[in-house]
Amino acid sequence: MKNYILSSALSLLIGTAALAQKDELKTLRKIYDKDVPTKEDMELYKSTLTKLEPLATAESDKIYYNYYRVNYESMKIISDGNGTPDISKLFALMMNVSYMEDIAKVYQSTLDFEKKVDKMVYTDDITKEMQEMRSEVVNAAIQLEKSKNYIAVSKLMNIAYVMDRKDQEKLYFSASYALNANEYQEALNHYNELVKLNYTGEGTIYLAKNIANNTEETFPNKDMRDQYVILKTHILPRDEKKPSVEKEIYKSIAYSYMKLGKNQQAIDTYEQMRKKYTDDITLITAEADVYYAMNNLPAYNNLIKLAIEKSPNDADLYYNLGVTASKTNQFAESEKYLLKAIEIKPEYANAYVILAEMKLKPDSQIVEEMNKLGTSEKDNKRYAVLQKQRETMFNSVLPYLEKAYQLEPTNDDIKKTLRGVYSALNLSDKAKALKN
Repeated sequence: MKNYILSSALSLLIGTAALAQKDELKTLRKIYDKDVPTKEDMELYKSTLTKLEPLATAESDKIYYNYYRVNYESMKIISDGNGTPDISKLFALMMNVSYMEDIAKVYQSTLDFEKKVDKMVYTDDITKEMQEMRSEVVNAAIQLEKSKNYIAVSKLMNIAYVMDRKDQEKLYFSASYALNANEYQEALNHYNELVKLNYTGEGTIYLAKNIANNTEETFPNKDMRDQYVILKTHILPRDEKKPSVEKEIYKSIAYSYMKLGKNQQAIDTYEQMRKKYTDDITLITAEADVYYAMNNLPAYNNLIKLAIEKSPNDADLYYNLGVTASKTNQFAESEKYLLKAIEIKPEYANAYVILAEMKLKPDSQIVEEMNKLGTSEKDNKRYAVLQKQRETMFNSVLPYLEKAYQLEPTNDDIKKTLRGVYSALNLSDKAKALKN
């Protein structure tokens, strides 16, 4: 008997809650359907949302509770303006990335639910509104891009993609801006989704010149562009091919892995792409950079040498080998590569600087030995030998530093080093000239 009473009470409670939920949903829908809700309507709307939140446990109730919830802010702006909304407030709402993420997620959930239950309550409204909002979201992203707020731009571009998943280019933009903002995990997530979608960015841009404003405009498809040309509002139609961005996507994936400390995944990504693009130098050097970051200089050098085989007149490749050889004290090898870089590119200022720095490396040891010598005849002879070595060394680097200074006269580091060499060689007039 007790169990029967409890179950009856529970059934009654559930039934009452269900009725309450229906009442709240009816109230919300009635106010939502008004073109211009009053201030009192919005107060009731807000309190009804508060009442409904703990009661909305069924899937449909949760869906429509969230749908009405995300529309509150825009409805209030319309209500406050008595049907003429404050544009600045609407724009501020559009620029609120968190809000736009929320509304995009809720709208998509509502569309998915109504499709699943085959009952289109708000599908038409959402589809129409998302088309309008999407244009505003992209415009907001363009405004934020001007202030270099790349994180917000990335999020807005992703919202634009969520609102129309056929436009995968917006996801690509979102990934690119996340990368620019150093949000590597976010960028990686988007790039990996693009890979799953087999997105390459290849396509055709349809253009024609607007007669009214004399500017070239793009069209979503050829038929629309041709129609405007037939109407004689546009002239000079042309097609422009969009190249593949597949390599850039994979490079960005690998780069993101590297920045996240996942070097092996970065290397695996480059290896995968190099099998497809065997002659692409940029993939080889990018993979080499990962090894360099890992301080694996032998692997780095092997890849740079492979790149040189494919591009023997690339001065940067020889320069890079010269730098790594210098770091591992292979000075003869370093000099060979740096001189080759200069042979290919005589204006390569950094190559002259590295050559000079490398040749000046023994100076600290020579000075240290000179400072330890005494005043005996033997020590004096040794001092003279060391002094001659320094003079020879400084004379050997002088042409490199003077050439570097000639190429980059505003480089303070080059000026400082050259001034020091002039002073060591007692070329005081030249040293003074560099101070001015």
